[in-house]
Amino acid sequence: MNANLKQSVAPESGTTVARTLIRGLRVITAGAANAIHADILISGNHIEAVIDRDKQPAQAAIAADYQIDGTGFLAIPGLINAHTHAAMGFFRGLGHGRTNMIETFLFPAEKALTPELLEPLSWSYLITSLRAGVTCVADHYYMIAGVGRALERLGMRGFIGETIADLGGAFPGWESWTRARETIDSWQFSDLVRPVIAPHAADTVSGKMLREAAQFAKQRHLTLHMHLSQTTGELHRVRQQDGMTPVQKAFTCEALWDRTLAVHMVSAREADYAELRASGATAVICPASQIIYEHLAPLENIAATGVPWATATDCAASNDGADLLNDCKWLGLLARDRRIADDTFDPRALLASVTTVPARALGMSGKLGTLAAGSLADIVFVRDDISMRPAFNDVRNLIYSAGSSGVEHVMINGKWRLWKRELCGASEQDLTNAFEGAVREIMRRTGIRGDL
Repeated sequence: MNANLKQSVAPESGTTVARTLIRGLRVITAGAANAIHADILISGNHIEAVIDRDKQPAQAAIAADYQIDGTGFLAIPGLINAHTHAAMGFFRGLGHGRTNMIETFLFPAEKALTPELLEPLSWSYLITSLRAGVTCVADHYYMIAGVGRALERLGMRGFIGETIADLGGAFPGWESWTRARETIDSWQFSDLVRPVIAPHAADTVSGKMLREAAQFAKQRHLTLHMHLSQTTGELHRVRQQDGMTPVQKAFTCEALWDRTLAVHMVSAREADYAELRASGATAVICPASQIIYEHLAPLENIAATGVPWATATDCAASNDGADLLNDCKWLGLLARDRRIADDTFDPRALLASVTTVPARALGMSGKLGTLAAGSLADIVFVRDDISMRPAFNDVRNLIYSAGSSGVEHVMINGKWRLWKRELCGASEQDLTNAFEGAVREIMRRTGIRGDL
């Protein structure tokens, strides 16, 4: 079995391939349990055709600048991580066993952040994400321009939002909303990096700010990305402040629609999930993060209401890793442990939760999360080796057997961004040095130590 994509001309790091034919692949298409034998024709930054060779066996001559032999590889859509805080890599390993970690540990430490630290602090999480087959992140944090620069440097796709809050958080006040709007109005990034609106949570954002943010998002056709019912503490505080649940508050403020990512939903009741379902919003479940911090969201409510759901990793403070397929695996196992119907969290649903479902919430249906004519050329190439055999169910094998360790090459927007698991167009050593320097500076400012 071929262990390397062989092509007539080696890929130039980060260059757009004008027209490329990748032959001999097995390709996972949206909703399928098994791969098809297919060739992928890429034109510029998008997929021109996926040619099913079981239906069109004749190798007709196709004009292409590059001919690539993809034998021995499984092509899957680029994975979308629907909730990250990439720059929180400096908290890795420190979130375990902490009570009220957000309020008593994260917020005070984050006050030490300054804009120049955000880009280098993002390197660790983004590089490990890329190696895990993640091509796109929905990132929610302070001073978001630094994260945007890090994404541009790696050639990754991102939907990024400046965290806003007036009732709590590291930088509370209406100034956060002013900064967020100014950042969007003076947007400095390419089409790879796009803005979202990012209220922090229902207990840290007033109804007035949340309503304004939702109206702004709708006017600009942007996604609204917020923590919602992320903890029991949030539920209690919102009930005390507003006399309703966090989901009811978001609904009252018109912040729930089909472009809303409602992250965590840990303390939400079945009625809250039903309200979310009726609005068209997407629940985002971060299994490792939720268990480390409090407990897993009530998966039975997802099954009962049919709410759309995405899987995400969250951040290094409450997950440690960025392996999105691993979180899919654990979510599937935890659902089985809870005796939830197989079809709700089956392998196809798990893969959809990191491809087509978040793509819809980000306004990118048909463009991201799928390998089809007209979609953007965000493609992950997984070694189609013995870990994928026997091929009774390729998607199940991908999630429960091969996982992200099989990711060998990654293309984003028609450009090679990972080749033989190495970065294209960036020095990993230089980025690692910058990350470690930024971590030392945060440790100096905050007094955080590795033995805490």
